[in-house]
Amino acid sequence: MKLTDTAMRYIVAVLILTVVIGFIYVNIAGKKEEEKYVQEFNTYQNAISLMQQGDFKQAVPLLKQVEAEQQDSVPIKQYLGMALVNTGEVEEAVTKYQEVVDLNPYKIEDAEFMLQFGEVLSITGKHKEAKIVLEQCQKLAAPSGIPDYQEKVNLLLAEVSKSS
Repeated sequence: MKLTDTAMRYIVAVLILTVVIGFIYVNIAGKKEEEKYVQEFNTYQNAISLMQQGDFKQAVPLLKQVEAEQQDSVPIKQYLGMALVNTGEVEEAVTKYQEVVDLNPYKIEDAEFMLQFGEVLSITGKHKEAKIVLEQCQKLAAPSGIPDYQEKVNLLLAEVSKSS
């Protein structure tokens, strides 16, 4: 079977049309994703700004909204955990801190995070778990922003040890 010039032209035209339609679709879909990303980013930035101002109650629903879209985001879960602690929702905060460790096991090497996690566990009465976390804290180097880190860890560990 031999293809005629007309048939070849139709084949080339269909291929070009398919590529053009593909580019148009990708462009439109990409713009929609970009708009969604920008909206989530702005919501996230707004929540962080509210937290910096001490308005944790307003930040929690914003962070939950972003978390619903980005369920595997460690920073979002960590900030949400901090905001929840500051609104008195410590049980839910423990869950968020545990999710952070589940998603990123290397967070156990983050001294500041581990101290926060130990404090939250202690507040909720989970002294056995708090002791494990705080013992890990003793092995970590003090972060530059917390010069009395080891003293805080030792004090919390002593409190937890008395309670358990």
